[in-house]
Amino acid sequence: MTNFFSFQGTIIEIKDFIRYDANTGESYINILHAVKLFQRPTLYATFMLWLLDSLYQYLPEVGDLEKPKVVFFFDEAHLLFSEMPDHMVKQIIQIVKIIRSKGIGLYFISQSPNDIPDEILSQLGNRIQHVLRSYTKTDEKVIKACADSFRENPNFDTEEVLKTLATGEALISLQDENGQPTVVDRFKILPPQSQMGTIDDL
Repeated sequence: MTNFFSFQGTIIEIKDFIRYDANTGESYINILHAVKLFQRPTLYATFMLWLLDSLYQYLPEVGDLEKPKVVFFFDEAHLLFSEMPDHMVKQIIQIVKIIRSKGIGLYFISQSPNDIPDEILSQLGNRIQHVLRSYTKTDEKVIKACADSFRENPNFDTEEVLKTLATGEALISLQDENGQPTVVDRFKILPPQSQMGTIDDL
């Protein structure tokens, strides 16, 4: 089931993010319609900081769960950090470091890993990286940094593979049962059962 939130006249209730249907046991997918908010990066970052901090204060400590209670996917993550003041970046880094103990998972989605601060990247245990194109010296540096962030696979050159991944392919490294990153490997991603386009009112 899906909840659709617009920021015009809607009051965000923290409890809604962890609500589920008592009859079916199904959880809700909450979609935050932040098109206008995206145009004001500092305000968007302030909202994100408020949201994560409110969840941290609301939820009890649970340690490392097998499955998180709630997972957030922040699309176009570069918009969060592009114009964010340094003091806000430090606050978000602090929240990212400690919020896992409350059973919350965070995913930052962006075209390039260079869009996300290094201190936040270092806290992200699961990495899925599609092809990166190399047209300039700057692109080469980004690709090298991305390749170096993976646990090396002795069977291929990660840097070269990053530049030659086909459509639907990705390099993936996940945390194992001990919380360690697995050796990076090349996979084909199963297309999602979804559609591309504008979200309807649900």
